[in-house]
Amino acid sequence: MAPNELISTFDRLRVAAALGQTEAVDDLQALLQEQGHALAALGRAAAAAGRDDWPQVVVSLRLASSLEGEVARYASLLQAEAFISTGQPDQALDACDRWLQVEPGDLDAQVARARALFHLRRLDEAEPILSAALQRAPGHFQARFGLGLLLLARGRFDEALAELRQAQAANPLDPGPYRAMVQLFRMTGKVGPGAALLRDLLKDPLVLTPALVLDLAELELLAGDPDAVKPLLQTVREHAALEPLHLLELARLYCELMDGEALASLAQQAEASEHAQAEGVALVLRALELELQGKGEQARALHGHACTKLPGHWFPHVRAAILYLYHPTERNQKAARAHCREAARLAPQTPDVRLVQAMLATLERRYEARAPLEVVANHPGMRPSLRRIAKATLVVLGNLEAADRAAAQAREAASLPPLEEG
Repeated sequence: MAPNELISTFDRLRVAAALGQTEAVDDLQALLQEQGHALAALGRAAAAAGRDDWPQVVVSLRLASSLEGEVARYASLLQAEAFISTGQPDQALDACDRWLQVEPGDLDAQVARARALFHLRRLDEAEPILSAALQRAPGHFQARFGLGLLLLARGRFDEALAELRQAQAANPLDPGPYRAMVQLFRMTGKVGPGAALLRDLLKDPLVLTPALVLDLAELELLAGDPDAVKPLLQTVREHAALEPLHLLELARLYCELMDGEALASLAQQAEASEHAQAEGVALVLRALELELQGKGEQARALHGHACTKLPGHWFPHVRAAILYLYHPTERNQKAARAHCREAARLAPQTPDVRLVQAMLATLERRYEARAPLEVVANHPGMRPSLRRIAKATLVVLGNLEAADRAAAQAREAASLPPLEEG
């Protein structure tokens, strides 16, 4: 098979896997199996990329050796993408540098290198590479998308939105620009206009991945339109390529709608799955169901168990910590602190994690917690449940501050000399 035919086959494999077309994936992989071990491994990597199973991409590419020419280039770029997606940007940078030693002028490799630099937070190095790439190729999708993400990270929101819109127009089937726009709308609090724009852009059914529909559902929820949320969640539930973590995100949104029946149904679906993450997700969903029933202690125990079955996810740690802090004994605060540390290690920038950190700081009478609590309580890009918890914690903080002021005044009064008679 000629190199261009092989590249076409890898691309078709990736698309078929993304669409959940298992029969087409099997046929294409059987075709590659006839071409040899290394090409079959690269085909498995392409299919895993289509499913967003990036750890499997990394594993499969280790077996794809002795490649040459355009096929080697395809493997190098896919490897860089996989390392970025699995949180290993330093490895991605090495992969790009190795290929650029072979082909120094490779535009795609230069852009991939800039993306790795971006994820290493070396923004000053990444931006000129992306700008130069767009001067050479104004329609380059990854360069345009990468620049949009970089501007978003720098808080240059208007410029970022313009770049992301251009990236979306250049490749309407890639979910990346849509998801970045959702992040931008949440950060800026423009959830109503964001929901309207995303609703218009996602009319093409080929674009409707579960993650994107969940993003749209969240924007509709934040914009104050809960009636628009349930049909979107049902659309996600009917998707062929649903993973356990999609069930978890569905459950979090159903919690905002206080829909215990949907939670029970999702838990049953997770319990019937053989996916490696299914057991941990099922425990979290059962715990959320108990939370809605007011059974916080039982829910807390299940979340704690889920932390061991879903070790790479921050959410069960956050929920366990919050439930401990609802009854802030010394022992419970110690347990909450341990869960909070682990959640912060896994997802330090997540609003839920920062909220738990502020709750702990409040109970420890560290009044610098007021600023982050006020952000969560008042920001329209935060989920309603988080805003409610933040407002309640601000009341606690205010009461503690008032008590401390009263105690200080009493100590000051006690230290004054008594008034002399006459």
